[in-house]
Amino acid sequence: LSEGVKALMAQASTLQALMVLLADQPAIRLDDLENMLTAHAQAPQRILACGHEGALSPPCIFPMTYAEELSALQGPQGARSLLEKHAAQVDAFDLPAALADIDEPDDYTAWETAQNRSRADEI
Repeated sequence: LSEGVKALMAQASTLQALMVLLADQPAIRLDDLENMLTAHAQAPQRILACGHEGALSPPCIFPMTYAEELSALQGPQGARSLLEKHAAQVDAFDLPAALADIDEPDDYTAWETAQNRSRADEI
């Protein structure tokens, strides 16, 4: 995360915000991200993060004013530490698709099985 933010800061001085996405949330769709961008545009000075039962998590959108802090992050905690540190500046966004998190091979198998069931129900 830190290296990606540093690369953005070096290339694009006109960015107003950046979105942090995780590769292990396969249920998130393009329209989910577009809806997040629309919601963030309503309060662009605030952080927008997925919220569920009081917990905040990615995907999240940070105004560029947080870029220095994001670029200094180290270790596995990632953006979550900034979401906690700046909780008063975070708006929660309801995105149930963000709850599907693939950390283990069994998680992927369960997600894939659920997807196959959903497709069969559509037929």
